[in-house]
Formats: sequence, structure tokens, C-alpha cells
Amino acid sequence: MPAMGKFSLPPPLNAADDPAIKATALYMICSVGMVVANKEAATRTQAGTILLAMQQCATITVAGVLHLVGAKLIRGNFHAVIRWTPIAVLSGLNLWTGMQALMYTTLSTLTVIRNASPLILLGAEHFMFGVAITKDAIVSLAIILLGVLIYCSDDISSQEALGILFVILDAFIVCLDRLAQRYLLQETPVNLSISALVLVSNIVGLFFSLALLFYPMHAELHETEWTMPGIAWALASCFGGAAIAYAGIGLSRNLSATGALVVTNIDKVLVLLYGILMLGDRFTTPKIVGGTLALLGGTWHAWSRLRTGEVKKQESKEVHLMAFVGDQAQP
Repeated sequence: MPAMGKFSLPPPLNAADDPAIKATALYMICSVGMVVANKEAATRTQAGTILLAMQQCATITVAGVLHLVGAKLIRGNFHAVIRWTPIAVLSGLNLWTGMQALMYTTLSTLTVIRNASPLILLGAEHFMFGVAITKDAIVSLAIILLGVLIYCSDDISSQEALGILFVILDAFIVCLDRLAQRYLLQETPVNLSISALVLVSNIVGLFFSLALLFYPMHAELHETEWTMPGIAWALASCFGGAAIAYAGIGLSRNLSATGALVVTNIDKVLVLLYGILMLGDRFTTPKIVGGTLALLGGTWHAWSRLRTGEVKKQESKEVHLMAFVGDQAQP
């Protein structure tokens, strides 16, 4: 294929031989389902913290069962658990802010603004880990920023403004979380198995959620609206939380923090469509233009990172990762 100026299309990727590509595809599928289930459950129950605690309990149970049947053994040592605990606290805070953002803003707004997270990460990764900043990265991130600014220039309600504040806070926490993950999973790996990472992250996160329910989120215990659709979506989100904790295995081991974050944002196109078609998200001309630019910029940036060798070939290594962050987490 002939080059198009300075920015040529990347060569085809052989997903069949690349565990990173396969892990990314599986994560993206689970991520869409998780975000949709979280949004529906949080909106219907108005109990983001309770939902988070339920998901963490479900994931802990799955990790225990997989260990008992010998599918995913829990291995590690106390020193490694201590090293990972601060990351688990950060991940718990990340999950909580993401759940609050889902309660107060639309899926479309959440998707578009989160797509700008690599703007924060790229500079930090460059100075901390020596990740190269290419022309493709600069141009694609500039397009993302322009798109987000156009999107946010439209009139927004006071509730959505609060949601945007939670999204921005969540984006900063996600960036810190990704950088810390990369350090402990790639630079100086912790001696914990997959299930051990999942278990520690969710046990510590559960204590964090219970502390929030004690204060300042104790009102949720009395104001939660449990309807049959709300219960159904809550159970679906619990299943999704456990699934994505394992579907996300290998993402941070095989990609840089920026690359992993951008890849997880690509699947948000489906989430965006769900918000428009199923939840009635209002889309004006500035939101259409801004959202399109932000998503196109994110896709371009992801492909440029893959083309320049951002994905690490690790066919001979066992793939590990932390518990779900959603964005997810990652909600």
C-alpha cells in the first residue's frame, strides 16, 4: 500500500500469533458489556458504591473458586502483596470515581472525555519509562484534544457538569493507576500470580468500598431503589466485573500505559452507539463533530503505537495483570 504523506497506514497485524492482540480483543468485548451493565445498574438503583462492593465480592468468589478447581492458582508471597496493596487502593478509588461518573453523566460524554486520558499519560511515560513521542502521537492527541474541547463547548446541564468533574477526576486516577501498574508489572514485576493480583486488588478495594458506605456514602444504604430490572443489571455487572478482571489479563504486561489506555478506548464506539440508540443521549452538532474527532484521534493514536512496536511480543511468557480497573474500569 503506498504511503500517504508522512503518516502511512500500519502494516497488517497477525493476531493469531500475538497474545497481546488476542488479549486486547477479548478485553474490548468484555469492556463494552461491563460499561453498559454498569450504566444501566447505576442509573436504575442510584447505588454506585453498593454496586461496586457487590462486584468486588463476586470477583473474590470467582478467584477463590478458580483456585479450588485448579484453573487459576493463587500464588505469591507477603512482600509482593504489600508492594501491590497501594495499587489496589488506587484501583478501588478509580472504580469508585468511574461509577459516580456513570451515575451523573451520559455514556456519550463519559466516552468522549475519557478518550483524552492519553494526553496525560504520554508525557509521564516519556519521562518515566522513555516511551518515544512520535509525530503520529502528537497529531493524533491534538485531534483528540480538539474533539473534546468542541464536544464540551455545547450546553450541558448542572448534573452533567458534575458528572464531567467525576470523569476528569477518574481520568487522572486512571493515569496514575496505569503508570503504577506498568512499574510493578513490567519494570519491576511483583511475584504474584494472575489470581493473586485479582484477589488482592478486590479484597483491598472491598474494604475501601465498605469504608465509603460507612461514611460519606451511607445514604445509599437507605435510598437505593431495588427494582427487578435494576437487580438484573446489577447481577449482570457483577458477572461482568469478574469476567473483565480475567479478560484484562495481559493488557498492562504487553502494552505501555498509554497504549493500553488508548486500546481500551477504541471499543467505546459501541458504547457510544448504545447510549444514543438505547438511552436517548442527546447529540447536537458540536457533540457530533467533537465526539467524532476524539474517537478518530484515539483510533489513529492506537494504530500508531501498534505500528511502532508498542505491543511487546511475549509468546514465551505467562501473561499477568491486575484486577479490573475499568475504565473501566476501567466502568
